[in-house]
Amino acid sequence: MDPVFERTCDLIDGELENWLQAVLGDILTSYDRLHLRDPLCTCLLELATNANKANMKHIFFLEKGWDIYDPQLYTERLKEFRDHVLHFESTVAYAEKAKQAGLYVRVSIHHSPAGLKIAVYNNLPVIPEDEKRIREKFLHALEYQNLVDFYRDYGDNSEGSGLGFALMVLMLRSEGIPPSLLRVGTDGGQTAARIEVPFHPGSAPQSQ
Repeated sequence: MDPVFERTCDLIDGELENWLQAVLGDILTSYDRLHLRDPLCTCLLELATNANKANMKHIFFLEKGWDIYDPQLYTERLKEFRDHVLHFESTVAYAEKAKQAGLYVRVSIHHSPAGLKIAVYNNLPVIPEDEKRIREKFLHALEYQNLVDFYRDYGDNSEGSGLGFALMVLMLRSEGIPPSLLRVGTDGGQTAARIEVPFHPGSAPQSQ
């Protein structure tokens, strides 16, 4: 079995970033790929932040008595979620509520001479409207070479405006990693966001 590093977290903060920098730095140095550390750390933090938001959003909708799987209601209430939850004090409080409800974010890093397989999990299925939005933004991001042009054409008032996925696509592409190796979906009742990072042309880490 390939070596694996894992960390479960409740809040996406500097402690997680420091852990990622240290672990990725050690792993990538051993394979002479240290230049990948910062872009991969950025991607992992973005995916972990999205997973954390999904957990907090679940708690927020539950407290309000709203059906998070109602497409119209979900879209209408996203702004209220952002306004009430996505600032520091409320984020800390809702992260604690998510923890008490048994929700978590787990970061996993597998490595071998063939490459890395990095993943972020949260133990809720992806909301269909989120999955639809992710796929749309991802496809649009593939058409662009910089964030300014992407935001000009596709920035909107929805959560995150898709800029995070555009950033990841552009960063992976700049390192010669096909953006198609970034995947987000539901796996066994949980949301899984994965990036495969081959170290050599035609190689890929084995799926776990």
